[in-house]
Amino acid sequence: MAWLVSLGICFVLGALLGIPLGRSGGSVISNHLDGGTAPVDAELNALFVRYTGSALLPQSDPGGLPDAWKLAWKNLLRVEDPNERAYVAGRFAGVLSLSQIADAAVYISGLPRASPQEEALSAVCRRWGELDGRSALAFAADTVDIGHEVLLQAALAGWAARDPKAAWQWVLDRPVGRGTESARYAAILRSLASKDPDYALGLAASLPFAALREDALMAFARQQLEQAPPQRVINYWQELPPSPQRDTLYKFTAERWARYDPLAASTWVTTEVAQPLRNSLLVSVAQSWVQTNPRQAMKWAFTVDASEQADVVTATSLAWLEQEGPSPIAKWLNTEKRTAAHEPIINALALTLADTNPPAALTWARALHNSDNRDYAVTAVYKKWLQAQPDAALMALYADSGAPAELRAQVGIATQPVYASPPSTLPAEENSGDVIGEVALPTLPDGE
Repeated sequence: MAWLVSLGICFVLGALLGIPLGRSGGSVISNHLDGGTAPVDAELNALFVRYTGSALLPQSDPGGLPDAWKLAWKNLLRVEDPNERAYVAGRFAGVLSLSQIADAAVYISGLPRASPQEEALSAVCRRWGELDGRSALAFAADTVDIGHEVLLQAALAGWAARDPKAAWQWVLDRPVGRGTESARYAAILRSLASKDPDYALGLAASLPFAALREDALMAFARQQLEQAPPQRVINYWQELPPSPQRDTLYKFTAERWARYDPLAASTWVTTEVAQPLRNSLLVSVAQSWVQTNPRQAMKWAFTVDASEQADVVTATSLAWLEQEGPSPIAKWLNTEKRTAAHEPIINALALTLADTNPPAALTWARALHNSDNRDYAVTAVYKKWLQAQPDAALMALYADSGAPAELRAQVGIATQPVYASPPSTLPAEENSGDVIGEVALPTLPDGE
């Protein structure tokens, strides 16, 4: 197998250069990364005792994996907690030499198939990648039936910790499709995210294909936002040339920031970002803010500059409607003194209600002060109603003297209504409500 050939070359080079591979003596275990030695730390020894019943002793077989280690790996696979499995697998793999890590990979892959097997092999392949990236990747490629792509990415992450340029070039030389390539680049960037973010950004921005470059930069953004303050991440984007791709990264950063500190995110957008990008970022902040506190988000939307307010208010109301439905926003509107700035919210509410409660939707639509907006919303509600319940909609339209004349003409209704006064089409409990301006708006039941 290819990985055995690559591994054999490593051992020959090690022998020629006098580099010890896996030797240990006394009460220490080989460090293996630099040929030196380091004391076995107390936690590692405690973990080894837990999974084998014996202490971590000096290794008598420097060229292979001792039986005690095989027992440790076998028992680890029986642990139910995936977080514990992943952590302990990483600790165990981190102290094995090149020959031992290869033996561990072969041993684990030969055990009866079980879901935790892939997790343990991922930790092993990552460590193997640190020691010899090419042989680790060759092994992962041969392990087709145990999630070999996951193992390849683990090996790449390990290799990138030691030689990121070589790992990156390995992926560049093997085009296999956007999804797989992007995942491999992301694995490398994840390995570099905390160690050398500037270098990681340079790698991501250097990709020659736009789609892969966009994926890599977004992967870098996700990783950085998990561990660095947004202001620092924004500084990275300022190093990139202006482009729609950079705008997307700004937008993603604003969205993530607004999830936990919307006020700071909104302050940054309003004070630091110029148009036309600012309007897009304000909408992104509003949509994220709604996820945690929709009423506070709506209150903030009304403080935005008048030239940008309509878009932000509309986006906030649509996000709130999508998240909680019409009832909460209807109740909130019934506590507000309605102004022209509330028109986008009322319009969005009316169009949303048209799918489930057309009579209530019409009442809200008629609450719009702007006649053009009002006619548009009433027409849209009726059209939805005509598609869903044509008989009921036509009866209401025949009786509705206030319906737009163009709409009545489209469905063949005379200009004058058939009935002198339209019958009430709202359930009794929905006819009452707080009066806002000149229109009594229905209070919707919860869950509407």
